[in-house]
Amino acid sequence: IKHSYSHHVTFHRLMLEVLEFDYLHYKLQFHILSLLVRQYNNMLEVKDGLNRNYSFRQIAEKTGIKDWLVRKMADIVRNMKYDEIKNCLEACAKAEQDIKSGNLTETLSIELLIITLSNRIKVQ
Repeated sequence: IKHSYSHHVTFHRLMLEVLEFDYLHYKLQFHILSLLVRQYNNMLEVKDGLNRNYSFRQIAEKTGIKDWLVRKMADIVRNMKYDEIKNCLEACAKAEQDIKSGNLTETLSIELLIITLSNRIKVQ
């Protein structure tokens, strides 16, 4: 009986570790997704500022993004269309919806998102 109890406790601990790993994995997937969303939102704001002929300083003031980061993003988005960036944000929203609805696992959804984003962005 003692052996059975210790086996049960060990199995219980193992299951808790698996659940904890799954939870951390799930949080990591959403963290990756939130980082992508934030980056594309920032890129969209910088692109909008450039389209309005704002200076880097003006864009930084209006968006709250650091001036040096606005300059780096401007180099990236200069050759991108506004709609390309917006489509990337929409792809992120679809990935989140697929995860939350259970249509796709977190991992598969994020992997497909990364593939989709890398195929959509054509920086010259």
